[in-house]
Amino acid sequence: MGQQLDEKTIEDLKEKDALNALMQQLGKEMPSIKRTLVDERDIFIANRIMQAPAKKIVAVVGAGHLEGIKKNLGKPRDIKHLMKVEKKRSALSYLKYGIPLLFFVFIAYGFYSKGSDIAINLMLTWFLINGTLSALGAAIARAHPLSIAAAFLAAPITSLHPALAAGWFAGLVELKMRSPKVQDFEDLPNLDNLSAVASNKVTKILVVTALANLGSSSIGTIVALPYIASILL
Repeated sequence: MGQQLDEKTIEDLKEKDALNALMQQLGKEMPSIKRTLVDERDIFIANRIMQAPAKKIVAVVGAGHLEGIKKNLGKPRDIKHLMKVEKKRSALSYLKYGIPLLFFVFIAYGFYSKGSDIAINLMLTWFLINGTLSALGAAIARAHPLSIAAAFLAAPITSLHPALAAGWFAGLVELKMRSPKVQDFEDLPNLDNLSAVASNKVTKILVVTALANLGSSSIGTIVALPYIASILL
């Protein structure tokens, strides 16, 4: 059974001074994240409150946003830019579509020029290389055996899908099999070496996800595509 947060601990976390200290620390350590997750939301909520068509309204907000909202009330701002999601495409985004396209071109070429046996061999090669390397990454992270199996099975498919990643599946299985406890979250600020990171159940999930992804979408693809091309030559 995981450790439970008692009512007193929860109330202490909601205290104004504790929240202010937390927000100040977040601003020092990760200013860009605080600006996006806290400051901009405070401005947005405050403006929405001011635009409400009533003299008296009731707004239910998170305790961590209360001070910021109060500071922004009475200060109308243009929030149109906060309502837009900019879509930026990099070369990597096009590469995500190029890899599966190239793979299917290889399969089609192999099928029509050398027969179905070669096409099946190419698909099997892709499956084994991607699956094995993704599973190896999860194993290096000392993942649960079922997480390793999930990485192996998911990698050949997710490496061909721009919106999916094998590590997500391995990480979800790891979360299910080895759920973090309250103590794991409390220990996060004290993780000062690789051994501690590897033993903490919160960071272990992240490491399993990252290494499974590295084995599949990065190393696996780099190894598999040239090897498949060599079979066709």
